[in-house]
Amino acid sequence: SRSRARKQAHVTQIESEVHQLREENEQLRLNSRLQWRCRCR
Repeated sequence: SRSRARKQAHVTQIESEVHQLREENEQLRLNSRLQWRCRCR
């Protein structure tokens, strides 16, 4: 049962990392879109 708790903690950690990376990715996507727009002008 201890290993199940450890596994659950690991899954929770990974899920939070995924959430963080998705937000970061969205920011980078917005930034690159803005930079691309600036370059075109």
